[in-house]
Amino acid sequence: YAGCRRVLATGMTFECQIEEGIACIRLRRGAFVLGTDLEEKQHVLDVFEELERSDEVRAVLLFNAADAYTRREHEHYVASLARLRDSVHWEQATMLLERQDNALDQYALLAARYDKLLVSCLVGEIATPFFGLSLTSDLRLAVPGMSFHLSHVDLGVPPIGGLGFLLPRYIGRGRAAEYLLSGGAIDAHAARDLGLVNAILASDSFETDCVAWVRRILVSGTAHITATRRLIYRDVEAFGAYLQEESKLRRQMLHQPKNRF
Repeated sequence: YAGCRRVLATGMTFECQIEEGIACIRLRRGAFVLGTDLEEKQHVLDVFEELERSDEVRAVLLFNAADAYTRREHEHYVASLARLRDSVHWEQATMLLERQDNALDQYALLAARYDKLLVSCLVGEIATPFFGLSLTSDLRLAVPGMSFHLSHVDLGVPPIGGLGFLLPRYIGRGRAAEYLLSGGAIDAHAARDLGLVNAILASDSFETDCVAWVRRILVSGTAHITATRRLIYRDVEAFGAYLQEESKLRRQMLHQPKNRF
């Protein structure tokens, strides 16, 4: 897209650029890295907070690399916990779980409270934790090949990332329970039909098209957007309590080796 683009920040896992009031954050590596590297996680959170305070920025778009949110990432995380637990390194396993859960929870609550338009721009496989986190965004855009995967079912673990709280609010409790309990995948077109994705945009010009799509929303200014977003129902207090319960349940299951987590 045209205009003067400047880099705000870069890190091990991400890059952030701003152009004409639109901030694009690109996650380059597996998202679970942000849970294990505390310095990198804080770097990302600081960028989000700086963008929120900026008078220049009107919207924040979050792009993921095709391999950043995958089932493989989720499987690797669960396997890491299992190896530690089964080798009786309980303290290390608990620390890893709590660190990852804390990172997911911090982002989820930041997004739920965010004071700028926040848009998830999704490609590739989106596993359970990142499916949940994407629903904290105001809007979601996707390429035709994107799909949400209920990976927690295949792994025999409960959902994380707030999905159990958020999905019923989008598609109703009965339909959400079916997906959360039986698993499977929701492709981009089905997700759009369910209201989980707002638009499907071409793969070969995805970033450009996402920015243009968001600019059309911003054309009338941001005052009404800011006010309207505050009126859209968001029970942040209940969401925070849910995330605490989600983590508590997983810690309990972690210390019962007969169970998955």
